[in-house]
Amino acid sequence: MKKKGLWANIRDNFLKEGYEVTEEVLDRKFRNLKKTYTGIKDATNRTGRGRISWEHYDSFEDLFREDKCVNVPRTISSIAPLSHQSEGTSQTTEGTSQTTEGTSQTTEGRGAENTFMKSPSAYKMSTLFRQRQKQLELEQKRVTEITLLRKAIEEGNVIQKERNEILKLLLTKNKI
Repeated sequence: MKKKGLWANIRDNFLKEGYEVTEEVLDRKFRNLKKTYTGIKDATNRTGRGRISWEHYDSFEDLFREDKCVNVPRTISSIAPLSHQSEGTSQTTEGTSQTTEGTSQTTEGRGAENTFMKSPSAYKMSTLFRQRQKQLELEQKRVTEITLLRKAIEEGNVIQKERNEILKLLLTKNKI
């Protein structure tokens, strides 16, 4: 049965109950309810918190449990794991191998769980983590530069104090 025919049947049932609605209104209302459901489901999956209370959640959960558009299955990733390197440290995102300053450690059995494609929210979180790492590195560089500037200013102040003392001595000698 096509959607138009389905909405026509539902409209007829509403008319029997005394409600005047159009097929377009029913379709829009259902799409909005579905959007609310998927938003709650995504938020729950993303945050890991318990579900947000919504009176129609259980009905929509039953309705869309098998729908692959709403409940996207995990897929195996063919992308090679990212590696992060800094100051003699090499780590893969799978956690299967870690090398730190010439020592090597292998973690058994943890790589299999990460062979699945990251969900969009997990990808955003890892992207956010990398952005925050870069921002932290930039802040550390800024702090280092500010410290160097402070030292240079302090040295300049010491030199200026010495000049002022010499100038005072010269002015005192000339008065005598």
